[in-house]
Amino acid sequence: MLVPSWLRLRLRPRRDVPSSGDDLGLDPADILELAEIERRCWLEERAASTALVAAAVHRLVVRRVPARTLQPGPLKSLAVLGFADGTRLLVRSVRTGDLSKVALAVPNGHVTVHDCLRSTDAIVLELDGCRPARLAAAGIAP
Repeated sequence: MLVPSWLRLRLRPRRDVPSSGDDLGLDPADILELAEIERRCWLEERAASTALVAAAVHRLVVRRVPARTLQPGPLKSLAVLGFADGTRLLVRSVRTGDLSKVALAVPNGHVTVHDCLRSTDAIVLELDGCRPARLAAAGIAP
């Protein structure tokens, strides 16, 4: 499962200055170099994750694939939105109540992705069939 970027921000170590490394016997210059490599890898993975989600959502928009399921996600604020082609996205509400609107509309089979917008940490889905609901696709679910 791809971890959403906003969650990776929460999971990332809070300090920007690495530990002394004395317990590992590392030179301070090596510690700074390793911290820089970690930062670059983290940024590259974040960009790749967002690009994968954007590509999946673009296919849903072009093909007008209907949503089939909405299930609880791995965290309280997340849900898994499943589509007829097998695509499963980790989504969260943009505004309070948006997930509820989608949950009520999905069983009717008329919910499709009308358009998508890229925000700083997710792809925002504009949905047909339950307007004005908007969901943020934060990752791809297994």
